[in-house]
Amino acid sequence: MGNSVPGTLTLVLSMLLVLVLAVALAVALWRVRRRRRDPVRRLASAAVDSLHNLLIPSGHDEEVLVDLVLLSSSGLLVIELRRVDGHLFGGEKMAEWTVLGSGRRQTFPNPKHHLMDRVAALQRLVPEIPVSGVFLVWGSTAFGRGRPERVVLLEEMLDRLRRERDTGTESVRAFRPAWDSLRRYAAS
Repeated sequence: MGNSVPGTLTLVLSMLLVLVLAVALAVALWRVRRRRRDPVRRLASAAVDSLHNLLIPSGHDEEVLVDLVLLSSSGLLVIELRRVDGHLFGGEKMAEWTVLGSGRRQTFPNPKHHLMDRVAALQRLVPEIPVSGVFLVWGSTAFGRGRPERVVLLEEMLDRLRRERDTGTESVRAFRPAWDSLRRYAAS
């Protein structure tokens, strides 16, 4: 009977150790998967350079927050991000866009105006670089009646950025002084 208590204690401690290790492994795997799915990190790693959550003057005595700005061979690319799981119905002239999925209906304002405001604000800040913008969606997205203009999927944008990064070094070099100025502005 004297041996059963230490044996039981050893067994319980061993099981506890195995449980702690299993939880630590599960958390580590979850973090790795989460990083791989994070669109901002994926886009930033595919682009030449990036700025995230950039607060800039709007030109109307206000400031606007830009989700993501990427330096590319064609200039600066403003990216507005949204996870969309379901069928996306939207268009240039529609005031609201709708997502139907998982038995739910969700609406949000047409992102075009918001996006164009950010593009214009950034263009005022760095007029020597071309600035364009896209509304990027990721998730299990399908388009109900065709894809609206300036809407891109995450994987398409990643492919585009990788191609541009590999081929557009001369134009990127020309944009670098203005980009560095924008980076200093963001850091201040």
